[in-house]
Amino acid sequence: MLVYLETNFILAAATGQDPDTAALLATDPSRARLCLPDVCVMEAWYALRAKQKEFNTFRDALGKRIREAQRDLTSATAPAFVADTSRAQHQFGRLFNDIEQRFAHTLDRLAARAEFLPLLPQVVLDSTARRVIDSPPDNLILHVVCEHARRHPAEPRVLLTHNSADFWTAQTRPVLAAAGITTYRPSVRALLPTIA
Repeated sequence: MLVYLETNFILAAATGQDPDTAALLATDPSRARLCLPDVCVMEAWYALRAKQKEFNTFRDALGKRIREAQRDLTSATAPAFVADTSRAQHQFGRLFNDIEQRFAHTLDRLAARAEFLPLLPQVVLDSTARRVIDSPPDNLILHVVCEHARRHPAEPRVLLTHNSADFWTAQTRPVLAAAGITTYRPSVRALLPTIA
């Protein structure tokens, strides 16, 4: 069975939003061939950097509030606020470190386990000529997946995506079906019974 992944698989693993990703990465390759467009790795890196900027902005805002509270010499609650917020700021930094570590671990596991689907020139042309998904990166990913799926008509194919709002819509389902992908799973947990 070909299991098509996309960027959100990496991000869900890194952020802990899909705790079953490790189980999928540990499945027997003869039961499930994991396929990931290589452009998803770059998109995931950009998403992680955007998340890091959000974390930094929040951390900096906490730091500003801590400094303001430290200057408040008359408040009875300011010392407790400083202590609690300082702990939260520290824990927040540790949380992002956890995300970065899970991100790197997921990429390591994918590199060892998945087939990375190349971005072919014709796929780029097809994706610009035929906009199925409004988001250009997601549209490109869709075209990469469909191009690969069409070349493997004898194998069962399933799309695993946490982003059904873009990838499993009235517009995308006919395109996916034409490539032989008629099964969709919204999470690893929903997929695992079909490959066990």
